[in-house]
Amino acid sequence: MTASTNLKSKTLIANWVEERQCAHLEDDNRKPDGTLSTRLHREGHTGILSTERGVAMAASTTVKDSYTPPPPPPVRTTGKRQDMLRQQLYEMVSSQVREEFHPPPPPMDYCSTTKKDFSRDYDITKVPPTREHDVHTDQPVSYWTENITAVTGVTQVTHQSPFCKNAAFSTPIEEYLDQSKPHGIA
Repeated sequence: MTASTNLKSKTLIANWVEERQCAHLEDDNRKPDGTLSTRLHREGHTGILSTERGVAMAASTTVKDSYTPPPPPPVRTTGKRQDMLRQQLYEMVSSQVREEFHPPPPPMDYCSTTKKDFSRDYDITKVPPTREHDVHTDQPVSYWTENITAVTGVTQVTHQSPFCKNAAFSTPIEEYLDQSKPHGIA
């Protein structure tokens, strides 16, 4: 064999390791002059892929066995109405199961603590006023205005409003003009 024929070929013809490994398989592939025939390169070595000679190849390949085309759509065995009723039944049962396992949240109670704790369970009745009241001139009513005479340590009350400015406790007695002396001093 020449190097030029070896360059055109895509197989490893001049590979001496391959030739030595396959030498016992190439005895029947030699021409009378001792060179290899081309049949070996077209058909390959017998006995490398299968040790049984003369066996027919399998009709299906690995790809055909592992991938089968999807079957055609089957012929309808039930009617459209029955299919629609079945679908409606599935939806109804699934909605019932969904409501059973996931109930809707309870309605929110937007009532504050004050409104809840201090709710009034009575009717409001307006009491008619007993006399005219003026916000600007009337004195407010409190514990101190009601008990001004009973509280000890309070200076004398000279006006209608007991909480007005009263300087009687700090004014010297000699400076009192026509006013009455504090605590009944003559």
